[in-house]
Amino acid sequence: MKVLIAYYSRTGNSQRVGSLIKETLEELPDVVTQIESIVDLKDRSGVGGYAIGGRDAAMKKLTDINPPLNDASNFDVVIIGGPVWAWTVCPAIRTYCSDQGRKARKIAFFCTMGGSGDKRAFSEMERLCGKPPLSVLSLTDGMVKKDGSALKEILKEFSIKCLK
Repeated sequence: MKVLIAYYSRTGNSQRVGSLIKETLEELPDVVTQIESIVDLKDRSGVGGYAIGGRDAAMKKLTDINPPLNDASNFDVVIIGGPVWAWTVCPAIRTYCSDQGRKARKIAFFCTMGGSGDKRAFSEMERLCGKPPLSVLSLTDGMVKKDGSALKEILKEFSIKCLK
């Protein structure tokens, strides 16, 4: 089974989750993983970038991203993840889902967030990809920063669901 994990991360939380999912999947038999960072070409750094990012997310704007290194159609499952901004999907993930999500045979989603907005973000990602996800995973920033068996168990359960 070939799995692509594509994520956008502004602060490093979604990058960490994507990497942990990759590690978890690699422990399972007959799974080959590839991980890819989605790069937003708009500067989202600092307080100003954060504010503009939230506005763009709320307005459901697309953004320019680097061309993906991997074509989603070459994988059995594509796991797409990123942060929740303004209680919805961030522009880089919106763009990726619009472009690559429809090409994917099967999809799954994860998000990182300060507190809420995951259900709305997942609903929007599903609409953009044109298919329901095999599984979804929501993690608050506090959960991402903790190491431990609880997080590993959550990631293992999610990873197994992604392979069905």
